[in-house]
Amino acid sequence: MITAGMASKRALAYRYQLRSVSMKNQSTSRMSSFETPQETPTPPPTKEQLRNYAITKSIPMVGFGFMDQTVMLHAGNAIDCSLGVTFGLSTLAAAALGQVVSAAVAAIFGGTMDDLFRRLGLPRSGLTSAQRSLDNVKRLNVIATTLGVVAGCILGLVNLLFIDTDHASILKFDKISETSQFDFEVEASNATRKDATSITLVGPDVKGLLAAVTSSLAQHGCDLMEVHAQLVSNDENDSQPMVHDVLVVQKHGHQIPNEELRDLATSILEATTSPVGPLQAQAQAHEIKELNEKVQRLEKIIQESQIRVVPSHQEHQQRKP
Repeated sequence: MITAGMASKRALAYRYQLRSVSMKNQSTSRMSSFETPQETPTPPPTKEQLRNYAITKSIPMVGFGFMDQTVMLHAGNAIDCSLGVTFGLSTLAAAALGQVVSAAVAAIFGGTMDDLFRRLGLPRSGLTSAQRSLDNVKRLNVIATTLGVVAGCILGLVNLLFIDTDHASILKFDKISETSQFDFEVEASNATRKDATSITLVGPDVKGLLAAVTSSLAQHGCDLMEVHAQLVSNDENDSQPMVHDVLVVQKHGHQIPNEELRDLATSILEATTSPVGPLQAQAQAHEIKELNEKVQRLEKIIQESQIRVVPSHQEHQQRKP
């Protein structure tokens, strides 16, 4: 038999179960209320948006590349012609310093360039921040900016047409020649070989020395048969080695006459101390050729003005229609 106490205990247990189920349902509903909503997928950009985005990224980089190349070339050339000559800097070191100047100019005037390109009225892409984070848009950004910089740097090479690239080399050669004009020794000998003349040149190792010497030999009508060049240590200056060059030359297939050896050695010695002429021989020859052509045309015009031909009256009548 079920007593009154047992009935009350069952009633209490049933109420407890109902309360537990109710609390569990409330906690489940609360947890579901805190769940994040599903993210909507980012719409892909259209072709027009991608094209406008590429234009806005590439065109400004063309300007930056052109400006960077222009400043670097002119600054590097100026440094090479001034500090490079004074302190003996190499052309590569001058170019590196020119790049430092170019980077500084870009940092100073970068904001001005940005404002300038904004005023050009470039099309706006209309991409959202979520679309800019897409992989294809990121790749397009890298490609557009890279192509823009490369195109600008290539356009900047036009500045080389307005820069005398040989001027720094000539100044450096002159600087070295001033300090080492008495350090060269030249020996022209017909006693070494019976079929040719040996010319021995000893002096500092300077750029363009061999070109200057061979140009001097060509001016004397000598043919260069052999060249034996080597570097030797300099006891007075370890940073500048010495050259010991032996040139074997002929003139019309034979030795150079003894009476011409002194003049040839003197010309070679002058070439080592004044290399401007040999270095610019090709340019001067081109200028002389153009000048000769102008003179010939002028002479022809003058000659035509000095000549007058009068045909006979009968022949003149026959020529008339």
